[in-house]
Amino acid sequence: MEITTLGIQLIIVICEYIMFITLFDYLSTTHIEKTLPKLKKLMELSFTAICHIAIIVGESSAFSDQTIERMRRSQSINKELILAYNRRVDITSDVNYVVVSNESLKAFSIEGSSTRRIPASICGQLKLITLYMVNNYVDTLDPECFVNQVLLRELSLANNRLTEIPDHIFDNNHLLELVDFSRNKIRSIGLNVFSNAAILNNLKNIDFSDNMLTSLEPWPIIRMNVHPALIDVSKNRIDQFTNELHWSYKCDMGAVIGTLHLGHNSFKRLSGIQNVWNIDLDDMICILASGSKIFIDVKPYICDCMEYFWLRLTSVLDTQPCLGVQPHGHPPLLPVLQSLDTLNCTHPCYDGQCMCTEIPHTETYHVKCYNQSELPQSLPKPYWNFNYMYSLDYSNNQITRLWSKKYFVNVTMLDVSNNRIYIVDLFALRELPIRADIRLHGNNLSWLPFDVVFVETFSGKISLHNNPWWCTCRNYHLRAVMDVLKDSLTTTSGIICSTPFWVEGRNLFDTDFCGWELGPIVTLVIFLITVILVMVVNRWRQNRAKGAVLHSRFLSDLEWDDTCEGEFDAFIGFAWDDYEQVKEITERLEADHGFKCCIHIRDFHPGRRFMTQMGDSLDVSRRVLCFVSPNFLRSHYCMWEFMHASEEDGKRGRKRLAVIMLDQAASDFEFDHTNVALQKYINTFTCLDINDSDFMTKLLRVMPTKQRLQIESSVDDDIDHEG
Repeated sequence: MEITTLGIQLIIVICEYIMFITLFDYLSTTHIEKTLPKLKKLMELSFTAICHIAIIVGESSAFSDQTIERMRRSQSINKELILAYNRRVDITSDVNYVVVSNESLKAFSIEGSSTRRIPASICGQLKLITLYMVNNYVDTLDPECFVNQVLLRELSLANNRLTEIPDHIFDNNHLLELVDFSRNKIRSIGLNVFSNAAILNNLKNIDFSDNMLTSLEPWPIIRMNVHPALIDVSKNRIDQFTNELHWSYKCDMGAVIGTLHLGHNSFKRLSGIQNVWNIDLDDMICILASGSKIFIDVKPYICDCMEYFWLRLTSVLDTQPCLGVQPHGHPPLLPVLQSLDTLNCTHPCYDGQCMCTEIPHTETYHVKCYNQSELPQSLPKPYWNFNYMYSLDYSNNQITRLWSKKYFVNVTMLDVSNNRIYIVDLFALRELPIRADIRLHGNNLSWLPFDVVFVETFSGKISLHNNPWWCTCRNYHLRAVMDVLKDSLTTTSGIICSTPFWVEGRNLFDTDFCGWELGPIVTLVIFLITVILVMVVNRWRQNRAKGAVLHSRFLSDLEWDDTCEGEFDAFIGFAWDDYEQVKEITERLEADHGFKCCIHIRDFHPGRRFMTQMGDSLDVSRRVLCFVSPNFLRSHYCMWEFMHASEEDGKRGRKRLAVIMLDQAASDFEFDHTNVALQKYINTFTCLDINDSDFMTKLLRVMPTKQRLQIESSVDDDIDHEG
């Protein structure tokens, strides 16, 4: 009411009081004054109260000029005080006047004023439990206001003009249960306001909805880890998650219980929580498994592979529209508007030379590359750290050799078709899973290692058509390989022989590798010739067996050949499965002692016939080192190398051949008619043993003269020096 209205009412009260006094005088003349002394006293006190009100009206602008609608006290006048205004005025002096004598005030509420700070008199109320200052103009919080209010449990400053929450403002308010800062203009929250797990252990309701926050620290998870809590930061401008606290959560830190409202903000991804708040997928599962709920209402939400498992955990896709965008720092991703089961993401990889497609639902990763001359050294990493299986499509490139890669164990499809591959590493395909899909068609393959795959367990598919296969007797093991792989071949119709000329164009499975077909007219002649040849061969074998002994005795009298000037100091003969042992010895000969060795997998030239290069290399090598093992005996190439070197030694009249035993003793070897010459050689001559403690010294003594003399001189000098 206005001041004039109060004045009129005061005059009316005074008039009523005068009328009452007149009535009292009248009654006193009628001899009843004895009955009314107390009534007169009451009226005098009432007049004093009215005068006191008049003084207040004159002195207090809040209770007069600013229109107080309601000022009341609850049943206990010193316990609760509520002030409500319908005009925006600063009521600091009024509040100070009202509460100055109420040191036991437990609840206080101000609504609708224009005050910009919490009055100092309120900050001084040490027994205050509840403080509500809603719908005012408060824009600044005194960092020391709540220091002494250790009993404070509820604080609401909703619908004000606050822009920040000072750091450490609630460090002493251990009993605090509710804080409401909704509908302000808050842009920042002190880093340690809610992040200290040692304080605010009773806080269960935090409301920062409808503000102007642009980033969020992990304090909501910290609070829910301390005490079950409802936290609302919806309707802000949050577009990023930050972690200046350097905090991380692990499942062994205990349950995270509560509800976090993140809806109606500016972020488009939840993966920032994983990357910035250091919460990985397993830990997030722990959080949600303990009963926590995260509500988001982001429209549209980015539904790509980075968000796949967040989408699954939060079930966003059922109600949210999806958007594929090109985020900063990440490759472009295809728009996804389907269900999660069909979600896939394609983006450039390997410096833009390949296209990678990630399919999270099936945990597969497809790589398609162009203009490549070899397979990559490593595989691209998916957005999520799963044991993805890879599909490598390197078809129609310029790859010439297929080497083994460690990551082949995770490759379920290897497509190197329509390249220029002419050699396949023995271990390359054996590293692939047993159900792999291998595509080798359309290359320059003419032969394959016998154990190209684990034939006993391989149950996948392999394509070998459209290659120039050599269907020669020297390559007869190829037929055995093909027979073993026949059930796994995608097709047999395109596996055609290109060499020799008389079988060119024929299907490999219909070709006799060690003979040719003639017409029926000459079939009988061939039969007779075959019988004669068999007899001659048997006779030759008998003579050869006898000659082998004489040849061995002849070789034993030969001196080491140090006269020839070959391109290589030593030719290294070994089986594929023994390569790692042989490699170590060869590296020592070359790196430590300066010898130049010939290793076929390293020094043979592509495009030339394998057997031709083998013979040429043996002829230009000053020594031939044969590393004998059971694998060596089973290899036709290795046995050919031994026989060639042995025969050449006999022709030259000087020795170049040295046999080195690997691992097993000769008695453990399984000799047959194909390697009887090697058996006799081992039984006749002293061979080097790789397990001998003096092996390297003995090996160096049989190496070519020039280097050997230098080595022996060096060894003798060392011995003399030590002596």
